Amino acid sequence: MLDDENYVKLINQKIPGCVEEFKEFTDRRVLWDLIKYRIRQFTMKYSKEKARKRREDLLMIETSLKRCEEACSVDPSELNLENLENMKMKYDSHFECLSKGAIIRSRANWYEKGEKSNKYFLNLESYRGAKSCIARSEVAREIGSS
Repeated sequence: MLDDENYVKLINQKIPGCVEEFKEFTDRRVLWDLIKYRIRQFTMKYSKEKARKRREDLLMIETSLKRCEEACSVDPSELNLENLENMKMKYDSHFECLSKGAIIRSRANWYEKGEKSNKYFLNLESYRGAKSCIARSEVAREIGSS
């Protein structure tokens, strides 16, 4: 969302209005939480509208692509082939955007940084290390029973 210049502009315009709306709150933490709440409400509404528009665009691209394919099958002229190629590029770029969204939603750090799940392996190593150590109380029990 922060890459969307229109969204950033709208948020920057919304913040002073939120500060003015909640000016009766003197505690800065409460004010900050209320501003975040308003931004969250706006962001959810903006995101839903953007997703709806993206779905409409995809539907339009798919219908145009089908028309171009039909036109090429009837008349494989240079113009029809060029239109088909342009529509295929638009379709591919749209799905590239969708795949980036899926990567972000899955929080795939390994995709961005090339790292594997280090936290998992560190926790596994700690668990195995704790399991292989002999606790002091166990040693005292062994000495006492001998």
